[in-house]
Amino acid sequence: MTADGQAAAASPLERSRQYAQRIQQLKQVALPDEWYPAKGATLAERFQNAYRAMPAGSAKPPSLAELMARYDNQGQPFAHAVWFNRPLRCRQCNEGGADGFYTVMSVRLGLVVTVTALEMHESLQHQGRLPDDKLAALDKLFVSATPSR
Repeated sequence: MTADGQAAAASPLERSRQYAQRIQQLKQVALPDEWYPAKGATLAERFQNAYRAMPAGSAKPPSLAELMARYDNQGQPFAHAVWFNRPLRCRQCNEGGADGFYTVMSVRLGLVVTVTALEMHESLQHQGRLPDDKLAALDKLFVSATPSR
């Protein structure tokens, strides 16, 4: 079994910790400004709505496919961190750094998941557990994105 297969078989607490560590190590990619207000049930729909909102000009690619190709990252997942201008206050230790979130995605797999700074902090510092839907998405994202050996 691969290391990623073992991670997916680990307990939810251990997977939460492992995935939080992996998220911190992912390549950081800047998303277009239109990404965050764009809505969509799928990654493709969200990119489509972001593309529609982009103003015409040299920064706008000629097609939606080309926009998504910019974020393919050679098939590997990537993260985009957003930090708010306010501190994160953990209920357990009253610390935690800055508040914000990580958008983690794989364009090739059509997967996107948002993990908050509090979820990351609790997973890394306090034996916290990510919600089931986020764990399931991260299972698919990290295990499916790993090249087979």
